[in-house]
Amino acid sequence: MDFFDKLSKKASETYKVTAEKTTKIAKETKLKLEISNYKSNMEDLYKIVGKKIYQKYAAQEEMQLEDIQDELNKLVKTDISLIHLDIMDGIFVSNKTWNIEEVKTFLNNSKPLDIHLMVSDVYKYVDEFKVLKPKYITFHLEAIDDAMEAIKYIKSLGINVGLSIKPDTRVEKIIPYLPFIDLVLVMSVEPGRGGQKFIENSISKIDKLKQLRGEYNYLIEVDGGINNETISLVKNADIAVVGSFLTNGDYNKNLELLKERI
Repeated sequence: MDFFDKLSKKASETYKVTAEKTTKIAKETKLKLEISNYKSNMEDLYKIVGKKIYQKYAAQEEMQLEDIQDELNKLVKTDISLIHLDIMDGIFVSNKTWNIEEVKTFLNNSKPLDIHLMVSDVYKYVDEFKVLKPKYITFHLEAIDDAMEAIKYIKSLGINVGLSIKPDTRVEKIIPYLPFIDLVLVMSVEPGRGGQKFIENSISKIDKLKQLRGEYNYLIEVDGGINNETISLVKNADIAVVGSFLTNGDYNKNLELLKERI
């Protein structure tokens, strides 16, 4: 093979390699474009799905608020003494409930309001919910470093103040505050979820608080797992918060069942 033949062959091989590389690059570029388009389409799809989910959630949320208003309307027609409203921030407890604007949409009743704050930022929620002019605002001893300052602040608003303790908090922790508060809320379940089983060590806490009351003027409230079987165990409490048992079925009938066991 002479020099020109070798040169021609080399050029041909080089062209072939170059062409193969160009084809490969073109295929890779096309593939990347297809992947990019696919990702873009997926993002669009996610946006559409997300929007649909949001719309569905928003519709359900609106329906839930309407349902809550209907339930409250039924409750105020009974002879319950207070409407107990749990407010959760998703921080102090894992669940989160309504903000003040949502509460305003469904809260329209003539019963005194008992607000239970299961929140980490006590002052923020007190300032938000004071506009409802509740009879009581209760916060958790475990949620704040200086409970006395919060007690004084709520009192300065002309609102009765309650202090709550979790199931694993001993009554002794709350004793220094008893002369200054209007209500002690004993949690007989872990705060944050409804439908839990009653924790029986709450009974001794309630009994202890009654013994300590003496000349003080605080009420004893119990919240969690209260039904027609457990209400007789907390007879030394002044207020029993009843949720699931009362609202599952006929309100008046369930209320009468509770009264029979007191």
